[in-house]
Amino acid sequence: MFKFKQAALLAAAATVLAACTQKAPDTAAIETMIRTHTTGWVEAYNAGDADKVSASYADDAVLMPPDAPAATGKEAIKQWLTTDMAASKAAGASFALDQDSIGVSGDLVWHSGNFHVNGPAGAVLGMGKFLEVWQQRKDAQGKADWQIIRDMWNMDAAPPPPPPPVEAKKPAPKPAAHKAKPSKKKHK
Repeated sequence: MFKFKQAALLAAAATVLAACTQKAPDTAAIETMIRTHTTGWVEAYNAGDADKVSASYADDAVLMPPDAPAATGKEAIKQWLTTDMAASKAAGASFALDQDSIGVSGDLVWHSGNFHVNGPAGAVLGMGKFLEVWQQRKDAQGKADWQIIRDMWNMDAAPPPPPPPVEAKKPAPKPAAHKAKPSKKKHK
């Protein structure tokens, strides 16, 4: 009877543990999805497509651009990006991602990396860093969907200007030679 109770308890504990164990996420598939999305985001940004750029932001997402107030909510983000894309297009600027890394933890993903901004002639105008936080949520149909909940970036400091050219040192001028005037002494 004692062994039967032990076996029953062991079986119950195994069942509870099995029920509590979550299936590990397929991180490779998530990373591929994030990178595919980001490639499309960059292409849409450079093309000025605000609808496509803002599609993956959650309704309560926060965009934190440099030198500007945060934009909260999908509509505010879309408006901010529309203005920013128009300014970039007017300046002939575009940007591209350089390197990135992704981490997955449950229903959260962070995506960070580096980018560069190109001018109209293709010259690099600046470089910077970005960080996105994604969360798996339910879409309108109840299907699991990854959405951006936080997005921020900033530019690296511009390199210092080159030092001015060093001028060849000119020899110091020689002091002017002068003759001492004889002093006149008054005699008494």
